[in-house]
Amino acid sequence: MTLRVLVVDDERLARVGLRRLLGARRDVEVVGEAASVAAAAAALHTLEPDLVFLDIALPDGTGFDLFSRAVVRAPVVFVTAYEQHAVRAFEVQALDYLLKPVTPEALERALARLSGGRATDAPLLPEGIVQLNDGRGVRFVRVRDIAHIGVADDYAEVWLTGGESVLTSQSLR
Repeated sequence: MTLRVLVVDDERLARVGLRRLLGARRDVEVVGEAASVAAAAAALHTLEPDLVFLDIALPDGTGFDLFSRAVVRAPVVFVTAYEQHAVRAFEVQALDYLLKPVTPEALERALARLSGGRATDAPLLPEGIVQLNDGRGVRFVRVRDIAHIGVADDYAEVWLTGGESVLTSQSLR
């Protein structure tokens, strides 16, 4: 199956760079590009991509504005030069948050998250973020905040450094 991707960034060189990285994969097709929130909203409607790479700073608003202007059904990976928007990105259920310039390793980790797995050569780093589904919704947790993980029947129990635990049906893999 080919993953259909939309790239949204107002910087042409950033779009070209991301397109080049994605083009190295046979299972990914960039089906469209947009340089603004308005163009991204139109592209979402007509292209129906499987994944969106979305910049924060756009000429007619922010990447977050896209969520109020269009129905965003595809998972979103924010790609930006600004660290300070990460928490808000995960509040809108972002799949990942990549800082520019995007490295091939960071891109592989983001694509692996989409399939629920990890790239075999992409280790979990302390500053990385994992997605946990606890049955009530998705939570994003920093790897460094995980104290340990155990098995509870058919579930995994993730204990956080603050003493809280999250019960998830996700595999320990």
